[in-house]
Amino acid sequence: MESVTDCQISAPVLIATGTQDVVIPPFNALKLLNAIPGAWLAQFPRGGHAFMAQYPRPLADLINGFLALG
Repeated sequence: MESVTDCQISAPVLIATGTQDVVIPPFNALKLLNAIPGAWLAQFPRGGHAFMAQYPRPLADLINGFLALG
């Protein structure tokens, strides 16, 4: 399997994470951010693994704004 650093991603990338996710630790998002040139990172404060349920409107606004740029 290729690692993130071995693959070439040409599409815009948005990485979103909850700062208190205990299933996928937020530092994994930083690893992705550092490995994917031009990637964007959004961190949701006090967000857990289901931060999308905690922050549905802010996440939807973020995604819509990100998609509008491309």
